[in-house]
Amino acid sequence: MGEIRESGSDGGGGSVEVRASESSPGRREVSHSEAESMFARVNSGKKTDVSSTADVSTVERRQDLSFAERDDPRLEEVSERAEAHYEEAERFSSDTRCFENYSEHKSAHIEKVYDGVESTAGEFNRQEPMPEGYASLGDDDVRTLKAAALYHDTGMDGGRENLEAIRGKDAGETLDAGGGEAETLVRSNHGENAALNVLSDREAFERAGVDPDQAAVDCMVHSKSGSGVRDLRSDEQWAGVFNEIDRAADKRGVEFDKSKFMNEDGTVRPEAKERCASHAYCMRVADANGHDMTDDELQSGERRVIDRGGFVEGEENGGWESEAERNTVLAEAPDGSVREVEDPRAKAYAMGEGNIRSMDMRCEDGQLVEHVTVDKGDFAPESTMMCVEERAGELATARGVDARMSVDVDVSEVPPEKLDALRERYEDAAERIEAKTENPDKCAQPVRVDVRFVDAQGNEV
Repeated sequence: MGEIRESGSDGGGGSVEVRASESSPGRREVSHSEAESMFARVNSGKKTDVSSTADVSTVERRQDLSFAERDDPRLEEVSERAEAHYEEAERFSSDTRCFENYSEHKSAHIEKVYDGVESTAGEFNRQEPMPEGYASLGDDDVRTLKAAALYHDTGMDGGRENLEAIRGKDAGETLDAGGGEAETLVRSNHGENAALNVLSDREAFERAGVDPDQAAVDCMVHSKSGSGVRDLRSDEQWAGVFNEIDRAADKRGVEFDKSKFMNEDGTVRPEAKERCASHAYCMRVADANGHDMTDDELQSGERRVIDRGGFVEGEENGGWESEAERNTVLAEAPDGSVREVEDPRAKAYAMGEGNIRSMDMRCEDGQLVEHVTVDKGDFAPESTMMCVEERAGELATARGVDARMSVDVDVSEVPPEKLDALRERYEDAAERIEAKTENPDKCAQPVRVDVRFVDAQGNEV
């Protein structure tokens, strides 16, 4: 594992030196002057700065989910147990550096998802009529969704079995061959690991009046990636989920009542599938909407800093890869050490999500509309639309649910002569997203993406 230490004590000519094994790519020396210059720009009070409100402290940050017990006292024990899992997830990421460039999956994100599942469920219920294959959601459903939201990313702690496999390697192996193994064991399976965490804490959920089996399923399928459910109306895919949780629970030595979801002959109970499909939709929307520019923390506990300038005149569009190459993303640890994030995809996601001001789902005239507001129109549009594409991909799993995306791009700081070229870039990206969701081999539901250019007051330009 790489060692981070500071060289030079005068705070000027010294540097933050990152010493890493050859198997730890994307880490370089960042000078104090470079970092301080960038921090000064980012914290200069411009309304478009991602980290202008960041408070980087040397005090260790404990995961805090107390918002849940204030909202619903019955969830106090569930939230306290979830906190311990997220603290372990942060320690794991910091120790192994396997996920150091990921957006955080901890308390700030969890609170957004917790609030989001309730608001999305309310909008989901307003569809007219309710789509075939889905069920309206009641108060018990919302409480279950909230409890699942508290746990849905606890699987980033790796699970006991996976931690033993990964931590049994030396540092070089963990970051090299083991890094890929960690990606598979932890990130790709974090939904299943979260489901097992729920079942391991079954009694706490039952004391909260929450069905732990349903909450476990909600955690398992909160994302299309890794869950196996890319069509929320597919009996076959849901059967795969129920059987997989049952298998994993048996291996972990915890209880999962599969009979709530499947008949003895192995077929899926229709009413259970409809409920699960509606739960999954709310979880996926809330989770996708849980990362935006108000967050600047990484899974490792570092803070990302992005200098959002804008396009250089005459620059050609080279896609998100070119944007990642042109722009700088720094990460500052609680102890003040600084490194540059160099992985192109990680940079693109950091820039894209860091340029999204807000995301929320609304039901308008009986149709669900995902509203996205982009903060700085001429900064990293391809990276920003790549993050929009991720959200569209989740909506595209809901076969039969008529949904579209409405993307408002704030161009109030963009010179008028650049608007036409910029508009073409956003509209081309929207068309690419639509085309991908129309591929029946990859998506269950096409999603329309509308783009508007707006001024600072939200008026269309």
